[in-house]
Amino acid sequence: MIDETPIGTLLFVAFSRWQIEKTFKESKSRVGYDHFEVRTYLAVTRHLILSTISLLFLVEQSLRLRKKAPGWTIPQVREAIKVQLDAEMSHKERRRLLENVIHKVKYYQRRSAVASKSHKKTQRKKLRTVEVDLRSAIRCPTPWEKVA
Repeated sequence: MIDETPIGTLLFVAFSRWQIEKTFKESKSRVGYDHFEVRTYLAVTRHLILSTISLLFLVEQSLRLRKKAPGWTIPQVREAIKVQLDAEMSHKERRRLLENVIHKVKYYQRRSAVASKSHKKTQRKKLRTVEVDLRSAIRCPTPWEKVA
């Protein structure tokens, strides 16, 4: 079977694993996939459905915010929403805390951008030392793309 599988499909599957693991980590730490003590299958199912809907909401909001300001992550969106939903705070206090969260988010986004740029530069330098030029590398299409 492996002999018949296109190289693009194999590479896509191999490199998709990290994204899937990252999603599960986010789910466990951000929306409570691992915070349940239930005894029935129905209760487990309900908990997973609510957690999945919560994660979907956070992903949609981070995508919406990325259109205006790239770099928003699920944890950053969660922090901003958490401040907005705190009913015990006054409007003035909520606004002040939200401004602090946004200030912190911008700070971490700047740091992340600098780190990403440095990482890419280092990786390209390492590839050049072993004579790999990414500009001349052949791009493998994803499984859903049609190969001409």
